[in-house]
Order: sequence, then structure tokens, then C-alpha cells
Amino acid sequence: MKLYYHKTDGGTEYLMDTFILCPNGHKEGTFNDKTKYVVRIDGDIEKDAEISVRDIPQENIEKLIDILNLEPNKKDGKYHTTWGAKTKEGLIATIRVILDL
Repeated sequence: MKLYYHKTDGGTEYLMDTFILCPNGHKEGTFNDKTKYVVRIDGDIEKDAEISVRDIPQENIEKLIDILNLEPNKKDGKYHTTWGAKTKEGLIATIRVILDL
């Protein structure tokens, strides 16, 4: 399996099995509804890394979104969070990662 690197604005580093193709041809790791494997790197990768295998059913996360009364922005239809503006699929993928931490 090949994993792709992603670094958040906050500095947290991840390797994941899904990617986006950047304009320069580079493949950057991304969280989406197809992401299953996530490695969170804390500090020195030779000492501190954690792998998560995500198997939370999408319907359970959709119920969580409803329970929390999260609504998309009326102007752009995205969910604006501290992790950026997300589509519903992106929000679901992000919640899966958070639940796996």
C-alpha cells in the first residue's frame, strides 16, 4: 500500500491512503470519504506514529452531524469548521479521523 503525505496548517503530519493531484503533479494526502488508513505522526516518526484503520459507517457519522445540528453555509453550501470549509463528504472524512485519534 502506498501512503501520501499531508501537513495541516497547525503542523500535524499525516500519511494516508488517499490523495489529491496537485497542479505540479505531486500527490498530496487528503481526508475524504474513501480514506481508510491514516498514520498520524507526532514528533520523530522513528519514535512516535499511530495508525488508524477507519471503519465507522458513514450513516453513523451522518447521524452525528444531525445530532450536533451542523448546517452548511447558505452561501457556498460548505460546512465551515476550524479545519476549513468542507463539503459534507469532507466533513464526514474529517470527523472519522478525529474519532480515530
